[in-house]
Amino acid sequence: MGTLPLKGENTMRHFTAFMVMILTLSVLAPHAAAGEEDVPAAILLSCTGEVTVERNSGGKIPGSFGLALYAGDEVKTSAASEAEIHFENGMWLQMGVSSSMKIKGTRTKTQPSGVKVGDESFKVVQNMMRLKDPRGTSSLAALRSAPGKPEIALISPCQTRVLTATPTFEWESSGLDEELLLTIYNEKGIHYETKIPGSASYDYPSGAPALATGISYSWAVETTDLLRVPPLRSTASFFEVISEDETGKLDESLGMIDPKKIPNCSTYHFLRASVYFDHGLLEDAINEMKQAMEGDAGMKEMHSILARLYAEAGRTGEAMSEYDRIFEK
Repeated sequence: MGTLPLKGENTMRHFTAFMVMILTLSVLAPHAAAGEEDVPAAILLSCTGEVTVERNSGGKIPGSFGLALYAGDEVKTSAASEAEIHFENGMWLQMGVSSSMKIKGTRTKTQPSGVKVGDESFKVVQNMMRLKDPRGTSSLAALRSAPGKPEIALISPCQTRVLTATPTFEWESSGLDEELLLTIYNEKGIHYETKIPGSASYDYPSGAPALATGISYSWAVETTDLLRVPPLRSTASFFEVISEDETGKLDESLGMIDPKKIPNCSTYHFLRASVYFDHGLLEDAINEMKQAMEGDAGMKEMHSILARLYAEAGRTGEAMSEYDRIFEK
């Protein structure tokens, strides 16, 4: 089982199929998309106060972040609550206090008017919502590093696409204080390498061999001390520079998410995170999710999504920290 499909990722898949991180990614991969008959008509993006949903099939349940809404369901807010709904036709709507909204059928043009956030936005948000399933945490726990054991853990860029051809490489080297060798590989072999004394980051220089778009590069960091046998080496990670054409499409999608029309900071950043994730820009999605959580830090579903994004990027330690926050609550 693989990760969620990401646009323009064919070359990336060719490499990642045989790498050791496939264990983590396969354990944490989102489930396949539901059948057409299971596609919801809308999704709850935010609930403040007491929000209830009366199911068309009968019964009443509390509203919650990421709850799927189907034709005939009715969302109700109390005198001190609000809700935000994302419809399948790409519209976003904010419900005020003491109001109700009955959900129409899917693929309809009769939904109440709101803010258009993109024709493909609903599918993009659905893909992000699938990451809130926390299954697979026990397998992740087994991947924790042994206490006190020296290691080199890559931080960025990891299993992601990037917006710049001069990325900054970052890593952690706990228990080490020595010269390291950074090596970048392309499909033919070594693309670039350099020795880095006493640092945990490196800005790819503009004068170095250019990083082309549409090519999957791998990189690793290792010790250079000849007395350390065998040398200590990080797990390889991958990245790909996004093309100018796709950057234009990305900017167009992000431009439709207007902070003036979507005043809720949490929802605004979550929608942006969904777009970045759809384009395979995992680290940008992580940064947006962290900002989304500044206003809803106690929401377990958001911690779960952020944990899965960390896991997708191969950042197991940070993924486990997010899961720990869920289980502590």
